[in-house]
Amino acid sequence: MLELRSIQSAVRCGLQSAGKQVAESFAEIPVLNPISLHADLVNAVGKERMDRSMIVGGSGGVSCKRSWAIPGMGVLELTAEYEVELPVPVFHIPVLHYKEKMRMKTWTGYVKTYEAGIGDNELVYVTETGIVYHRNYQCTYLEPSVRSVAKTQLGELRNSSGGIYHLCERCGWMPGNDGNCSLSYFIIMQRTEEKSLYSSAVRSKRKRSMFEMWWKIAKLAGLFFLGFGAAQDIKYQKISTEYLLAGSCAAILYRALFGRMHWSVWVAGLGCGIVFLMISKWSQEGIGYGDSWMILNMGIFLGIWNLLGMLMLAFLVAAMAAGAGLWSGKWKRTTRMSFYPFLLIGYLGTFIW
Repeated sequence: MLELRSIQSAVRCGLQSAGKQVAESFAEIPVLNPISLHADLVNAVGKERMDRSMIVGGSGGVSCKRSWAIPGMGVLELTAEYEVELPVPVFHIPVLHYKEKMRMKTWTGYVKTYEAGIGDNELVYVTETGIVYHRNYQCTYLEPSVRSVAKTQLGELRNSSGGIYHLCERCGWMPGNDGNCSLSYFIIMQRTEEKSLYSSAVRSKRKRSMFEMWWKIAKLAGLFFLGFGAAQDIKYQKISTEYLLAGSCAAILYRALFGRMHWSVWVAGLGCGIVFLMISKWSQEGIGYGDSWMILNMGIFLGIWNLLGMLMLAFLVAAMAAGAGLWSGKWKRTTRMSFYPFLLIGYLGTFIW
């Protein structure tokens, strides 16, 4: 787990370092090249370090092809995707897919006027389909013009394809847009055009924000759910079947509706819970069935890695509490402990960490 965290941190820092180099050069060459971004990332992290890591394919296994620049806004969307294979003998564990994303503002610098006729010192700009070159990268033939109009005039305006203008998905929600509004072919939705790359990115960000919101709500609900179970375990030394069934249904429902976790991760968490149920049977409830069932529910909800972190902390605190109880003489070796409070501590500690 420490190596996984180290890899994530190294790739993210390398992506940030590579992004800074792109941001500095963007004023002169307003293009984001994923191949150059990947090379800068590998150089920042270290090729030897990446080749020795658990990344599938080493330094060549990191892909930056989904990185792009938002046209006309000077904003970089940087993405690094890679897979990690855990070196666990005997058991085959599927590779884990990781994605690091960040947004960075380019260095816009200042506009420098180049004098014509200086030969090799002059910087010009060309397009793939054009037949002329441009001395100014802000030329209206390279970047569509932006003009301000009154909102009352929108009903009469039409774009080049004859379509009407729609509210910008990016800035339409901002207060104060009830007067004048800025129109651009890059940032408006036209009825006659297909989904633009920019609007797709906005929708993707909103969808991601929605998942993050539901994840926070689910974590809070899990906290209250475990807290109720801990109170029940302390008071009655047993957990009701209805309570555990409700937890199973809630975990499966969340995973089906809002879960973005790879199926192998939560299935491994489910398998961990089944192992604990078997231990409960073999040990004649040395670990109670209610405890094992809750571990199974948490495995579905959290996935194997968060579950392992939660159990490590729970068993550590339980061992410390048992040692303190035996040392003080308040507990005996036959004393049965309520394990739910320690699961609650492990749950809190995992997400705080």
